[in-house]
Amino acid sequence: MAISSASRTSLDASVHSSPRRSNGLFAVIRWEIRRLASTRSTWISALLVFVLAGLVEWALSTNTDPQTISSAFGTRTFGIDWLSPYGLFHTMPTYLGMIMALFVPFLCTDAVARDLKRRTHELLMTTSLPSWAYVCGRYLVSLLLSLGLAGVMFLAIISVVLIVHQFQSPDLSVPPDLAHITILWAVIFLPPVLIVSSISFALGTLRPRLSMIIKIVILLVWFLSAPIISRLPFKNLAAWDPTSQLVAQAQSTGQVITQLVQQTQHVTNQVFFSKLVAFEQQLPDMSTWLVPRLVWIGFGIACVALATVLFHRFRDMHG
Repeated sequence: MAISSASRTSLDASVHSSPRRSNGLFAVIRWEIRRLASTRSTWISALLVFVLAGLVEWALSTNTDPQTISSAFGTRTFGIDWLSPYGLFHTMPTYLGMIMALFVPFLCTDAVARDLKRRTHELLMTTSLPSWAYVCGRYLVSLLLSLGLAGVMFLAIISVVLIVHQFQSPDLSVPPDLAHITILWAVIFLPPVLIVSSISFALGTLRPRLSMIIKIVILLVWFLSAPIISRLPFKNLAAWDPTSQLVAQAQSTGQVITQLVQQTQHVTNQVFFSKLVAFEQQLPDMSTWLVPRLVWIGFGIACVALATVLFHRFRDMHG
C-alpha cells in the first residue's frame, strides 16, 4: 500500500504537535502500526504462519517413532511425545525455526527500504521528524511484528498440544506442562527471532537497494550456519549457533533413550513409563546458553545502532 501525501501530512502533523521531539518516535510507531493493521497481507501472513506451524506440530505428534525393546519384564513398545518439553526442545529450532527464518527477513529488511521503493522517502524526510526517530521507530515496529509472528507460532503450538491432549486416552494422557513449554519457547525460539530481525533491518537500512540480495544471503547463512559451525575445529560451539539447532542436536534423541532404557532394564513397565513421562516433561539445563544468546542479541542491537548512526536523511538513491 503506497504512502499517500495525506499520510505524510498526518505524520508531519503528529510530529509538529508533539510537546517534545522524542515524541516523534511514538508518532512513527503509531503510524506504522496503523498501516500494518490496515494491510491485508499482515493478517494473511499471521494466518499462514499459524496454519503452517500447527500443521507441522500436528504432523510431528503423529510420528512418535515407536520402538520396541526387551527388558527383564518382557517387551516394551513406546514412542516419543514430540509435543512434550523434551520433544519441542528437539523440534522447535529445526522446524518452526526454519519457518520463522523464511518470514522474518522479508518483514524487517524492507522496513526502511520500502519507502525508497515507493518513492516516498524524500517526502517523509522533508518533515521535522528526526532521523533517529524514523529509523528506531521502523525498527521497533518491525521487531514487534516479528515477535508477533513468534507469538502466533506459540499459540499454534499450545493449540495443537491442547487438542491432541483432548483426544488421547485418559490412561495414556499426561496434562501438558504449559509453563515449561513457554520457558522453552522464550529461551530457544525468541533469541533467533531477535537476531534475525535486528540484522535484517540493519542491513536493509544501510543498503536499501540491495534488499533482495540481503534477504537471500540471510536465508542462506541461517540455513547453513549450523552445518558450518558443527564442522569447525573448535569444541563447545553448539551454544553459539544462533539458530539453536546445534543446541537441540547436542544430545540426540537416540542416545538419551538408549541411556534411559539401560537404566530401567530391571524395573517394571509401570515404573519405566512413569520415568519416561517424567523425563519428557523436564527442561534441559539452559544455563550455558544464556551468555551466547545475550551476545548474539547484543550484536544485533549494535548493528541497528550502527545503521541509525550511518543513516543518511537524504542520500544517493542509486548508492
